[in-house]
Amino acid sequence: MSILATQPNMATPIADTSLRESFRQNGKVKHRTLANLSHCTEQEITALKLALKHKRNLSELISLEEAVQARNLKAF
Repeated sequence: MSILATQPNMATPIADTSLRESFRQNGKVKHRTLANLSHCTEQEITALKLALKHKRNLSELISLEEAVQARNLKAF
């Protein structure tokens, strides 16, 4: 799974962000859009990217959260 962000250009004037997956069908690579994320904020998309990046090791996400909280406490 990946998050694909398209930039606006002359052919498509609207930016689009989608959650997509790749799969094989009859020996060919195909892509399927699972969700349109255009309505999500940048923070939500970043959180989804982080979750996908660490999907096999969720304990690492917890340690990242603790590090962010500790850094935020030091800022005050």
